[in-house]
Amino acid sequence: MNLIKELNRYFGFSEFRAGQEEIVRSIIEGGDTLAVMPTGGGKSLCYQLPAILLDGTAIVISPLIALMKDQVDSLNDNLIPAAFINSSLSLPDMQEKIGNAAAGNYKLLYVAPERLENEHFIRVLQNMKISFLAVDEAHCISEWGHDFRPAYLNITKALSARPIKPIAAFTATAGPEVQEDIVSILGLKKANRFIRGFDRPNLSYHTIECKNKIEKVAEILRNTKQGSSIIYCGSRKRVDEISFQLGKLGFAAAGYHAGLPTESRKIIQDDFIKGEKNVIVATNAFGMGIDKADVRNVIHCDYTATLEAYYQEAGRAGRDGHPSDCYLLHSAADYHLQDYFISCRYPEREDVERVFGALMHYADANGIVRLSNTLLGNSTGIPEIKIATIMDHCERFGIIERSSKSAKAQIYLKASRDELIDYYHNTSTHRRDVITAIMRQVSANAFNTFVEFDIGELSRKYSIDKEKIEDTIRALNIQNIIDFQAEKSGNEVKIDLSKAKNWKNFFDFANISELKKKALLKLDVVIRYAETHECKRNFILNYFQDDEYSGECGRCSSCNATQKVRSQRQKSSYLLNSVLNGLWDIDGRFGKVMLNHFLRGVSNEKTNKYSLSTFENFGLLKDSSEYDIKQAIDEAESKRYIRVSSGLYPTLSLTNEGLSYISKRKSEREFSPSDDEQDAIYAKLKNLRSEIAAKEGITDRGVASDRALRLVAQNPPSNLKDFEKVKGVGKYVADKYGKLFLAVLNEQISDETAILPEVDIDPNVKIIAEQIENGKSIDVIAAALKTDKGSIARTMQNAILSD
Repeated sequence: MNLIKELNRYFGFSEFRAGQEEIVRSIIEGGDTLAVMPTGGGKSLCYQLPAILLDGTAIVISPLIALMKDQVDSLNDNLIPAAFINSSLSLPDMQEKIGNAAAGNYKLLYVAPERLENEHFIRVLQNMKISFLAVDEAHCISEWGHDFRPAYLNITKALSARPIKPIAAFTATAGPEVQEDIVSILGLKKANRFIRGFDRPNLSYHTIECKNKIEKVAEILRNTKQGSSIIYCGSRKRVDEISFQLGKLGFAAAGYHAGLPTESRKIIQDDFIKGEKNVIVATNAFGMGIDKADVRNVIHCDYTATLEAYYQEAGRAGRDGHPSDCYLLHSAADYHLQDYFISCRYPEREDVERVFGALMHYADANGIVRLSNTLLGNSTGIPEIKIATIMDHCERFGIIERSSKSAKAQIYLKASRDELIDYYHNTSTHRRDVITAIMRQVSANAFNTFVEFDIGELSRKYSIDKEKIEDTIRALNIQNIIDFQAEKSGNEVKIDLSKAKNWKNFFDFANISELKKKALLKLDVVIRYAETHECKRNFILNYFQDDEYSGECGRCSSCNATQKVRSQRQKSSYLLNSVLNGLWDIDGRFGKVMLNHFLRGVSNEKTNKYSLSTFENFGLLKDSSEYDIKQAIDEAESKRYIRVSSGLYPTLSLTNEGLSYISKRKSEREFSPSDDEQDAIYAKLKNLRSEIAAKEGITDRGVASDRALRLVAQNPPSNLKDFEKVKGVGKYVADKYGKLFLAVLNEQISDETAILPEVDIDPNVKIIAEQIENGKSIDVIAAALKTDKGSIARTMQNAILSD
């Protein structure tokens, strides 16, 4: 079959885009197909052309109602019979289209995944001649995907009643794990995989570390002479803040998020698409199905949860093929926002128990609870976003059923116009601004009755801080000039009491914990993308396993970094690595000041007292300033590589993330040393063992056996946990001497270096010292530790004498 000829006949194109023809041919030849192509890469044509050429009707699963209509309209304009069935249709229209589909009158039938819950529709499918099934936005089927939709799991259920072959899955955002999920859940057999087109030559990727993001955004916008810009933020609050600040700087920036009224969102979206607004500040609620050609900048002011999400949103830039820029503005503190969202998305057992306890407490005899998520959060001390996650999970499994009725805020101007004018001339400037905005916003009917009123919209439209609006409204209420009724929401929850008794059966906490770990790893990829010095484009292509590229892009922030910037990055990386290595030596013993002295090689009473000059990393940063080292320590803390203890004299210690970072930096241990290397390592380990034994006054074997050391030499562990697992080592040896052995393995110390046994402090000493610092009496401490005052005194005396 001459596919070029058919392409030109139906779509008017003289050639395929990269990757399209092989995907089309795979479907036509009956092969299950997975196509991962970026937004704007031409995925739709890859299933539309086979649908036209094959007998029967292609069923297209899509979550985007607006996109369904656009695609169907476009196909019908080309005289290709297609239709969609979704909730936007009236019942008569839906029945008519289902009848036409059953009669085989369409080449493509678009349906939302929720439609597959309808038994009548499934029966219709069983009697249709179906050419193949196309699943668009297929990443939604995977819990690892950034946009998981439980309704997508209905596809598998529907297929069990009516097997359809072949199946073609399409997505713009699927890393390796999500790809495996798609193949597994949809049951794709020997799937032909096509990962194509992720290189967008007209896009330049920039990651910029900065604290004043508003200033940087404004600079980017001022340098953009034509086209439009999308600014993505991680929360609704950030959207409101940034759109307000940009308004004050003279930019007509519209804020967009799911908390706005539907009509307001539609107006903002239409204004942006028409070019009446050139800057939009939004959460990820904006963009799905939006195809605006002239977006010159996509600016992220917060980390996204995954690199897939970042790439999809950044990919909305430059769809006209003209040069465009994708920015990620980040700072060390940004991690915490996504970390918070992840912790809320994957609740722990005690959180769920508290929510169920509250629900059952407030439920009446029929299992009815009239309580909003906000009130539930207030009564349990659990964030509202986490409450919503738990409630969604409960509703999915039929434990609860929710309904809600809400009322928008309303305002009634009780005073006459003259009274209002009089108040206006005798109040503060900011209240006059608010009154002026209110009068422009509400209709004249407000003098006669209540009218709807939106504080958020007033703030955005007139660039007035919300707090000032709320302050003015309170004042006007007190003066009896207006009557204001705040927005109200009523929530009703119906509990299935029989299921609620066994709620634990519906929550797989082991799986939830695993999902959380995976989510944190995906967030780590985004952070590594932000911080990497390698070509940003190559980092993205490698992640998506698209290997159709060579060289570097020459346009990204890494490729364009000046020598000064590169040197600064190398210096920062070196300082951070050195701080963690230095802390590894004195882990848990000292605070920030002492670590700074240790790294600079300062000789003073404390460093001499603990013989710190004998440690390998003493003076590691002797040529660096105290300020630079302090900055590096702060960076390590912000990245959660180190933790700071509580108490009067806080000490520093490495976190698991910090230990992992050191392990990655020091050596790659995914190899088996040669025989000569093993012998050399074994000899070093034996020398170390002998020194430790002599210091401790025990035999060599009392430290570790020859066989254990040989096992260590054969497969060198990179961390304490792995060292402990070596047969013949155990927890005691790992805890007491593990760091010394790892130091030899990582060549941190030489054979001649003096080995000092680690300072081994009784944990009770730390507890007693902290309690004394907090003003606790000996009697209270003895009671807490379930011992007597004499034992407390002896413990502290022994600690002082041993010191």
